[in-house]
Amino acid sequence: MNPKYSNTEISKGRYLALIAYLSLIGLLISWLANGEKNNRFVWFHIRQSFGIWISFWCLGYFIGFFDSWTITGAFWIAFICLCSYGIISAINGKSSPIPFLGTFFQKIKIGR
Repeated sequence: MNPKYSNTEISKGRYLALIAYLSLIGLLISWLANGEKNNRFVWFHIRQSFGIWISFWCLGYFIGFFDSWTITGAFWIAFICLCSYGIISAINGKSSPIPFLGTFFQKIKIGR
């Protein structure tokens, strides 16, 4: 599931795709700013970022019960690595899903 996007879609949407990974506010900004433009490349990265954040909050709730710095640290490192992977993918103009759940996140009905 790696759709081809036109070079103009990628060049016009690269920065909005990048902003989507920076924080929840960045995700909201990208979502609202891309609403009128309807850039498919940006929607791809919004879905990826949305999935990362939903996973972070759902898993983070249960990780908090362990009360272990090792488990919490590993969780944060994994979260930072997934966000970094998405950021690098957006900067390079690629639409590669994040490891493990990226293809599942693309099934979320957001945007086009």
